[in-house]
Amino acid sequence: MKLCPICETENKPQATHCEVCGERLAPPAPGQTLAPEESVMAQIKATPPPPAPSPTQATPASPAAAGAFVKEEAAPPAQAPPPKKAISDADLEAAFAALKGRVDSGDVPEDVLTGTLSDLPPLAPPASATPSAPASSATPAPAQVDRRPPPPTPPPALPTPPPAAPVRREPEPPPRIISSGMPDARLVVYQNKQPAHTHPIVNDETLIGRYDPLSGSYPDLDVTEFDKDGRTSRKHVYIYRNNRDYFLYPISNGGTQLGQEIVEMGQRKQLKDGDVIILAASLAMKFHIDG
Repeated sequence: MKLCPICETENKPQATHCEVCGERLAPPAPGQTLAPEESVMAQIKATPPPPAPSPTQATPASPAAAGAFVKEEAAPPAQAPPPKKAISDADLEAAFAALKGRVDSGDVPEDVLTGTLSDLPPLAPPASATPSAPASSATPAPAQVDRRPPPPTPPPALPTPPPAAPVRREPEPPPRIISSGMPDARLVVYQNKQPAHTHPIVNDETLIGRYDPLSGSYPDLDVTEFDKDGRTSRKHVYIYRNNRDYFLYPISNGGTQLGQEIVEMGQRKQLKDGDVIILAASLAMKFHIDG
């Protein structure tokens, strides 16, 4: 590669002139003189130097030749203003007294009316006060306007649903004692003098009454459907089985009748096939023994 002596550009080995500035790259033959237009270096050497400036008057510097750089001179440092002279309290009182006399006599200078008070010496800051920074004379920058779009409006809050009512768990009915599981006896409930329901007796204890989980009443024979007025007690009467014998045992004072006889609460009466039982003087049923 051939390096240009003017712009220092790398050229091809077979190049005779620089591709950038046009400088001749091949050296002249012995005894050969190059014309100024054939070489930039020859043009620079052929340019006469500028005349020296006169000692009495300095001429401004001419622009530098092509490719040269101009060095900027640094500005002299700014000198700090002289410190202002502080005045004492006596001088301050005298100045204000003189100003008051001038105001009373009508001889008020224009700068006093405009608020400059250039006639008065500067005031000394208090000894304990920290000197504040000089106020800037620059024009305050205009306030920037916020051009951002307003934030989106949040959707209205959904109403809070009311708390769910607590679920009341019904107590489990008490376990029943089951014997053979065979329907040895049955009760036939009558309504309007007609049989309406047949209930087989398969347990050693059969409770007759109205179903009510709130009071813990889970009768084996629920007569709620046949006692619209609710005269029958929730737990009205038991029928017990002992081997092949059956007994009527009221546990309510709502009224229990076996045939024509009134059976008091806590009194036990043995049942026979075909006996009629009347509860609360309104609901009749007949007892039957099979086999």
